Amino acid sequence: MSVQGFIFSRAVYPEKDARPIIAQVQFKQLLLDNCATVDDVIDICDTIRIQSPTNRFGQHYLACDSSGACIAIDFVEGNTIFHTGENLPVTAYVDTAMYNECIDYLNRHEGFGGSKPVGGSNNALDRFVPASIGLKTKNLTIQDAFRILENVEIEGYTQWQIVYDSNTHTLYYRTRLNSQLRKLDVSRLDYSCEKPTLGADMEAVDRGSISALLKPYASEKHLLYLKELNRFYRLSEDMVENISKYPKSFICNQNHTK
Repeated sequence: MSVQGFIFSRAVYPEKDARPIIAQVQFKQLLLDNCATVDDVIDICDTIRIQSPTNRFGQHYLACDSSGACIAIDFVEGNTIFHTGENLPVTAYVDTAMYNECIDYLNRHEGFGGSKPVGGSNNALDRFVPASIGLKTKNLTIQDAFRILENVEIEGYTQWQIVYDSNTHTLYYRTRLNSQLRKLDVSRLDYSCEKPTLGADMEAVDRGSISALLKPYASEKHLLYLKELNRFYRLSEDMVENISKYPKSFICNQNHTK
């Protein structure tokens, strides 16, 4: 299962009730730990409630399982909206628009039933259109996927590009600082509770696999990274400290790991 979150300030999550409440980043981890299929994603959404630490950074999500089936999850006026199967004609998403808004905009363009020419700006919806065109490619390769990402990147702003290969359980990425392709085969990782949580500096290898660089998670290094990232998010110092310590509170449940 792969899960990608997109910042979406208009997201309105279902109201809190007796169900467990988790943060939006926790929600992604919940899906990764407990879901093997799109149906699992739908089922688990009914068991929890999501909250955002600030109103500025709500999210919506795109998740895909190893069969290639995908689901987009929107939160509209307190309702959870799923798009999957025939209701997910394009497996792409953006930060600034709900999925139905993306498709409505796409359908105004040449090749999708409309007359509007493709391109024109760097806004999210105008980049959704060429991404949709690229995804029409049959038997999409890793190189094809990166060409799609190249076609929609914003020069000077795009920091990294990542492609998930559901067939080989390998993720590929490159960054603004290093355009060489690097990868991680997640099927080779040991997910047993006896093993420590691992992490790696994604810039520490020039090319190839980063598997050998994985080291036990250290909250001190995580804190340094969060402080750098917080130039954008502008969270309180206490919140940043708590986030850096939070992974150490996790309890591993071997029976629920998928």
